[in-house]
Amino acid sequence: MRPLRFLLPVMVLVVSGCTFSQAIQSFRSAAQTTPPATVVAEAVTPTETPLPEATLAATAAATLDPDAPDITEQLEDIPNFFITTFDGVRFTLGEQRGKIVVLNFWASWCVPCRVEMPAFTKIWEQYKDRGVVFVGVAFNDIPDYSRAFAIKYNVKYPIGSDANGAIGNAYQVVGLPTTLLITRDGKSQFRFVGTTSAADLRKYLDKMLAQ
Repeated sequence: MRPLRFLLPVMVLVVSGCTFSQAIQSFRSAAQTTPPATVVAEAVTPTETPLPEATLAATAAATLDPDAPDITEQLEDIPNFFITTFDGVRFTLGEQRGKIVVLNFWASWCVPCRVEMPAFTKIWEQYKDRGVVFVGVAFNDIPDYSRAFAIKYNVKYPIGSDANGAIGNAYQVVGLPTTLLITRDGKSQFRFVGTTSAADLRKYLDKMLAQ
């Protein structure tokens, strides 16, 4: 019975006009040409449709290694700006004097931004009653996508759109995410380029609050 079971598949191949060796070659060719499965980052959009290719392609150029943020300490005057949040409230940086401001530039297509945003929300909850203000600016992003991102990640602090990039350009943002810690008298003290860890953010906020 064993020889019969072995010959049956061969007979089927011959009847179908395909020799055994041709079938094996065909299977090998298919295995070489079939691409491997690809894990695709979830697109955060109101309709769950893919983001424009040009926008997605910018991710590689505009995001940095999330494990190695560049932390720069500086004291310099910074541009004032106002932004209308997704809640319809006008946020003006100049009106925050006397408070420490965490200014975060992000975008819905920025994968590292998705990593740090939940930590930012948690830290905002811990520091909001200690004279610390958070504001998120969606840099060069489509407003509907930015708004959907904020809803998806349940961002509670002020957050709005800089669709034309005017604010980000004024702050010389070259990679996302970028976060600035602004002193009570309106000067940039720390700049993080890349994902900011919760531990780093707490450490530098505590340092500024102690001054």
